[in-house]
Amino acid sequence: MSLPKSVFAALLGASVAVPAQAQYGAQSAPPEQLPAANPKATARPGAKAGERKFDISAGARPAIIALQVAVTAKDVANIPAKLAAARALAKTTDDKFIIAQLQLQAATDPTAQMAAFEAMAASGGVLGGDQATVYLNLAKLAYNAKQDAKALEALQHVAQLDPSNQEAAILTAQVDDRIGKPADALVALQKAIALKTAAGQKPEEAWYKRAWSIAYQNKLPSAFQLTRDWVAAYPSAQNWHDSLAVYLNNSGLDDSALIDIFRLEQTNGTFGNSSEYYRFANSLLAHGQSGEAKLMLDQAIAAGKIDKTSAAIREVYGLASSKSAGDRASLAASTKTAMAASTARGAVGVGDAYLGYGDYAKAIDLYRAALTKSGGDANLINLHLGMALGKSGDKAGAASALAKVAGSQAEIAKYWTLYFAQH
Repeated sequence: MSLPKSVFAALLGASVAVPAQAQYGAQSAPPEQLPAANPKATARPGAKAGERKFDISAGARPAIIALQVAVTAKDVANIPAKLAAARALAKTTDDKFIIAQLQLQAATDPTAQMAAFEAMAASGGVLGGDQATVYLNLAKLAYNAKQDAKALEALQHVAQLDPSNQEAAILTAQVDDRIGKPADALVALQKAIALKTAAGQKPEEAWYKRAWSIAYQNKLPSAFQLTRDWVAAYPSAQNWHDSLAVYLNNSGLDDSALIDIFRLEQTNGTFGNSSEYYRFANSLLAHGQSGEAKLMLDQAIAAGKIDKTSAAIREVYGLASSKSAGDRASLAASTKTAMAASTARGAVGVGDAYLGYGDYAKAIDLYRAALTKSGGDANLINLHLGMALGKSGDKAGAASALAKVAGSQAEIAKYWTLYFAQH
């Protein structure tokens, strides 16, 4: 027979606390209620539509009703004995399920709540989507109690029962991160991001930040891609600066090889302080791009970004000024020589000069010519060709050229590809 409806009406108030998720940016969620049980395919004669039929054994029925009365009356002193008596007589799955629900209603602390959810899961009486909810609540309680193995076991059940559960994916990442499994935590975070995106929702920025932070701190190869995912979703100037700083400081490349990341910072307006301008200017000078170095410093000084009177800036500005004297005027003659040469070196050098001066059309012609000559680094040429095309407004051409970049410049090309996609 079915238990009185008052059992289930009361049970709807049962709740559990959920863990704070500050490290992923989410505030503590409100208490999560256990939903009412799903209906079975058939119900007792005369039952209302949707009402579940329960198979309560005759032997356990009096003890279960006695437990219900004690729970409803909040008879705390007698509930443990009534619970033990009901358990001792339970025979059917539904006996155990109803007892577990009453146990949950009576629970007054997280430990008792966790025990109730464990009993509910073990009863075999939880139906349909409610199974995932039970295991998720159990996982939250275990997480709060720092019982990480139990939390992960419960979360594995949720993943099997409800593969698209975003909350479970985030909680899995938290547990894996806490127990020192960064690669697993990263997989779970990326799953949560993918699930939320697939649902037509924007993942929280803190999820992206935590993902690349985990990868960065543990030297995982996906760190740079994860910073790009972050600025793709949240493209603020500060985020761009921080993303590029991660690459600048951890790529293992020297400043000469990183010059095109400095160029992207300048283009994107994300240089943070005068030391970054100084570092970029020195890189340009070392690369033979004195004209570009002077122009960049002139623009930064005019915009109030750097102080021309500081010793470091004064020194590098003086070098750029002296080395660039007459540089631009000589480019026309240098172009003819470079175009006539059989090797690519001259065309690349003059193309870089035009790129630095903002004459993208001439730079594009020289880079395309360089690709037909011998001795050139096709990866670097395509990178610079893509930059020039993108700055000239040809986004499709830029994407095509940048997609051809491999080797040590491949990551830099991907940052430029993202920039042009956003601008």
